[in-house]
Amino acid sequence: MNETPARTPISPDIDTGVEFAYDENAELDPPHNVIVHNDDVTPFDFVAAVLRSIFELPLPDAYRVTLEAHEHGRAYVATLSFEEAKYRVYRAHTIARSMGYPLTFSIHPAT
Repeated sequence: MNETPARTPISPDIDTGVEFAYDENAELDPPHNVIVHNDDVTPFDFVAAVLRSIFELPLPDAYRVTLEAHEHGRAYVATLSFEEAKYRVYRAHTIARSMGYPLTFSIHPAT
């Protein structure tokens, strides 16, 4: 029987021989706002469920955002990195299309 040797966690005081460098002037991806758009087909509860499952909004916030989109045509969902926003919008669109709904989100640079 092979026993796995105990592992010692790496302490910040231990020299691992690895150096990390960072560029203080590197531009990070600016944050982006995700907006949900109202349509006349997608059910209210479905929109709220997508906001909860994909964008991780608490139930009261998901219903508030859904109601705002319903009443005003669109509503702010979240501010995320551009890559994270694209990923979540893609997932939301994929789920909506698989159910036959035209639910639409857009991504805009945060100001």
